[in-house]
Amino acid sequence: MSPMLMIQTHSFVVCGGDFAHQTQTTVMRRCAVVFSLCMAPRAFAAQCGSATIYSAADADTLRKSCSTVDGTITLQASLNENISLDGVQVITGNLTGEDCAMVSVTGPSPANSSITLLSSTLTTIHGDLNLGCIPALANVSLPNLKTVYGGFDIVDFDNLTYLDITNLESVGYFHTRIPTLRTMLHNELRNVTGAHGSKRVYVEQTSLASVDSLFRNPLDIGDSLAGVVLDAWTLKRLTNFTFGFSRAGSLSVGGVGNLSVTLGGPETTSMKLTNLTFQSGVAELARNSKLANLTIDSVLLDGNNNFTDLLLPVDSMSNLLVGDEETLARLELPPQAINYTNFSFTAQNCRNLNLSSQFATNADGTTRQTWYWPQKDMNDIYVDGDVAMAFFQTWLDYEGNFTNATGRPVVNRLWLTPKNDSLINCAPFEKLFKEGVIKTKYITCYSSLANSNLVFTPAMWGLMVITTGFHLLQL
Repeated sequence: MSPMLMIQTHSFVVCGGDFAHQTQTTVMRRCAVVFSLCMAPRAFAAQCGSATIYSAADADTLRKSCSTVDGTITLQASLNENISLDGVQVITGNLTGEDCAMVSVTGPSPANSSITLLSSTLTTIHGDLNLGCIPALANVSLPNLKTVYGGFDIVDFDNLTYLDITNLESVGYFHTRIPTLRTMLHNELRNVTGAHGSKRVYVEQTSLASVDSLFRNPLDIGDSLAGVVLDAWTLKRLTNFTFGFSRAGSLSVGGVGNLSVTLGGPETTSMKLTNLTFQSGVAELARNSKLANLTIDSVLLDGNNNFTDLLLPVDSMSNLLVGDEETLARLELPPQAINYTNFSFTAQNCRNLNLSSQFATNADGTTRQTWYWPQKDMNDIYVDGDVAMAFFQTWLDYEGNFTNATGRPVVNRLWLTPKNDSLINCAPFEKLFKEGVIKTKYITCYSSLANSNLVFTPAMWGLMVITTGFHLLQL
């Protein structure tokens, strides 16, 4: 078969029609027109597979033909008119915005347009809901969306103010970063199934007044991250945060000045966290009375919070680190702390924190104990600041009750750097070292009292400079 005949035959198959009385040139021209229409980037067929929406007309064609989309719906970044997907009930793939890496868009939409994405019929997305990089999008209304098996991600918007996910109950994971979001209609999140190796529920940079619908139920997200973290770019509308998950790997909380946090939702009876971090702007912490058991492995106050008197109402805790907290004046551990095991405590650079006593005077003149030392083995104790001997009194008394080493709790390392060294007498700690209670060979303790000593740990200090008035003692 000649090359020319091959072309004509191929043209006949692709373009169809009766070519008996048509010239070769005519056939080829008609084929070229048909081919260009088929390949045009804005062409949209009324099929129910994956589709890219370039316009409201594209969306209308899809939604009027397909109750189930067997594939992914992609929203093009330059959309500038309202998009309705009413009629679509199920998407087997993703509902997604154009890949942000392929879009160069900063700031609000051109021509200051604000558009809406809506579907009152959509109930299920088997893949991800992943919206971003559609700068004109101001409103998302998916009130009957119940299940997203993949991740729920809405991020990187400068214009989105309204989100209706009223009936959303189950997601693989949930993550939003929408600084402008002021309204979210949502009943409650009831299930997090996991997607892409994560079960996180994390809200950052939001101007919402409440996010409790996402966090108040006793969900188990395993070792995944949970949290709400605001910054200066968001409105100061979120003042209360209720966290009710029964299990999470880490909980990070950051407010904008006056955030009050409650651990335990209305249905939560037990909670276990690996880490609890107060990043900034948190002023109060409370525990729901219905929360029967609260276990947190590690608590970190990371500076720039606004606590003044902080009680950590934790039944079991292994590590407490408090640093750079300018407003914190009193730190309290509950009676349950006597059962903490392998507990470590660090307090540093908190210039107003008073650790001079384990007791405080109430408004009515009565006295209450505000700090309880563990009566189990402890790991490292590092205190830098306003600390006095009375802060250790119940621990020293408890250790003094033992007549032999059997069952006696030990401490791995003690390091004290008091602001006023006249308030610390190192002798009781040296005695405990000699009795095997303080296990490290060196303890660190500053004091100007007679018969007191300064001991550095060489592992901590490569170069030791001993100033006038202090002594170095190896025990």
